[in-house]
Amino acid sequence: MKTKVAGNRISPVPPKRDASGRTASQFLRESFEFEYCSECSQDASNHTVVIGPTGHWFAYCKTQVIFRKWPKSEGGGIIALFPCNPGTNPYNFDSYEHIGQHGAACYDIIHRTKLAKPEEYARLKAELEAEPYRYHLDVRQRFPSNAIEICRRKMGR
Repeated sequence: MKTKVAGNRISPVPPKRDASGRTASQFLRESFEFEYCSECSQDASNHTVVIGPTGHWFAYCKTQVIFRKWPKSEGGGIIALFPCNPGTNPYNFDSYEHIGQHGAACYDIIHRTKLAKPEEYARLKAELEAEPYRYHLDVRQRFPSNAIEICRRKMGR
């Protein structure tokens, strides 16, 4: 792998083509030409593309997340909401808190919580990006307008 010198720092420069000679754009076009990702039910824009250990492109699914904060009267903790990951039915979605871990959450939770600041959710974000979860998080401020549709598609409904 080549290296790039920036000031006094040396950083690796990712190859522009994989072992089969494809660019990242070609890989994405071929992989998502006619369908959504079978794992996350989303399109190419919701994936991070890297060269895998075999020298070929690999697309990691990005997980959309919204970090919210409970009011002090309810503990004041931070909750991660995954609006495009279905809960127990298409009308609720997955959530995660340090205490309690994963669980289903209803859309009315946005009325009971407020948006968390980056310094408030940094520890929870780090926990979700580490083992055993290893999420590739796409932090959002708002629920996507098509979140219910994505949940239905993931549930096969």
